[in-house]
Amino acid sequence: MLIYLFNPFNAIAMKKVVDRVAASFAAQPRRIVVLYHTPAFFDLWEGLDFLDLHREEDSDPYNPYVVFDTRPEALPS
Repeated sequence: MLIYLFNPFNAIAMKKVVDRVAASFAAQPRRIVVLYHTPAFFDLWEGLDFLDLHREEDSDPYNPYVVFDTRPEALPS
């Protein structure tokens, strides 16, 4: 699953999205990649134990983004 976000929500709405992604992963573990452009609520995604920060790009202050990817050990073998 690929999730692309361009800082679309306030913190309350983003928390709901993060919680739903976590619940979805718990119900059906699979690879999830999150590409989050202008990551105002980075910490919410960073708090998910099944995701690792794969890349953080902030060399252009107008176009920062982060990429999270599922930790291999979080996936069923």
